[in-house]
Amino acid sequence: MNSVKSHFENAAPEYTQKSKSGLWKIIRNAEAKGVMSLLPLTTSATSALELGCGTGYYSDLLLSRKIKNLTCVDFSEEMLNQLKSPLVKKVKADIENYNVNEKFDVILCAGALEFTEDPQKVFENVSSMLSPTGVFILLYPTENFLGRFYRRHHKRNGLNVKLFSDEIIQGLSKAAGLFSAGSLAVFPFTRIVKLTNA
Repeated sequence: MNSVKSHFENAAPEYTQKSKSGLWKIIRNAEAKGVMSLLPLTTSATSALELGCGTGYYSDLLLSRKIKNLTCVDFSEEMLNQLKSPLVKKVKADIENYNVNEKFDVILCAGALEFTEDPQKVFENVSSMLSPTGVFILLYPTENFLGRFYRRHHKRNGLNVKLFSDEIIQGLSKAAGLFSAGSLAVFPFTRIVKLTNA
């Protein structure tokens, strides 16, 4: 996990700029469109939690949907420093261990689960923090040929990335008491699932 943290600490200053060009931009825009299509109607009263917020790409999209109560969690202080909105509550923490006595209407985890050591802990934490009518939106890399290419890409940077089949995600969800309320594929190597606790 230390190698993952140091990688993102070092990448933070140029992370946003690099994500705005080339193939990364195309992929990220398509993923964001999918995430936002699964997001329920939100208002300024909506409480939202973003797990693994990075430099705030999805944070900005959540704020554009009128959400004013947004908590952003990341283990990289350098990543959190890139979030400039005064409306965001920034929390430096590992998403596997982040669990507070607060309920959220929306919990988003986009592109962070694959870097965790114990994904089940993330699901359990989400289940305990999700409001009775809340939704958990998860974007993750799939276990297939192109997913393995994605994993090899990160391996070159010394990072071990997990890939997930539909069955694995279903198992993690079921064990945490979460249920699918829809999903969609984005490109051949990314899937988004919408989960609820009822």
